[in-house]
Amino acid sequence: MNDFITLYMKELRAQRMVVGVLLLGTLGLSIYALTGLGDVPQPRLALIILPYASALGLPFLLIHAISSEWSAQTHYQILALPVPRWLVLLSKVAVVLSLGVVIYLCSTVFLQVIADRMTAMMLAQDGSGDSFRIEPHMDGSTVWAVSGIVYGVLLLPLLAAACICPFPAGWRAVDTDDVATQTRLLRAATCGEAPEIGLRIDESALSGEDK
Repeated sequence: MNDFITLYMKELRAQRMVVGVLLLGTLGLSIYALTGLGDVPQPRLALIILPYASALGLPFLLIHAISSEWSAQTHYQILALPVPRWLVLLSKVAVVLSLGVVIYLCSTVFLQVIADRMTAMMLAQDGSGDSFRIEPHMDGSTVWAVSGIVYGVLLLPLLAAACICPFPAGWRAVDTDDVATQTRLLRAATCGEAPEIGLRIDESALSGEDK
């Protein structure tokens, strides 16, 4: 559990810029949509739906988090860690999933406020005081249930696909349970050299010209 928390915090620090931008963008967009309420609702109320589209973009953040380890040449350090490879991937998925949950919660809170105010406005115009006579009618639990199902159906399958597609074969090819391999990988990562894994030359079998 401690290994997972450590990897999770490391990944969260690595993605802090993207996380901050997405959260601030979600909050700003939700507040702007909320200002569309009034005696005459404004079209910008529809912008409250836009943060839910993040379900289509977050899987690409996961792909980027995995591929950036290789483009930045830091995957040697990941391979040298004495933890299962699936735990490294799980920490990356957990960060992206946590971001998705926070975006969903923030957006749905504002969506609920807008729905409640719209219902109150329609009740005032109807004059009956019976919200169930208003169509379409969505109470609080319905708003959360419908938005959660839609967001989950969009996000979870795409995250599962993102876990499979970019997963480099090298993450499973190296036996990191071998202490010597871990040491060699860590030395290569520290010195900025490419590790030599799985290649052993028998010098006694070489001819004089090959040497």
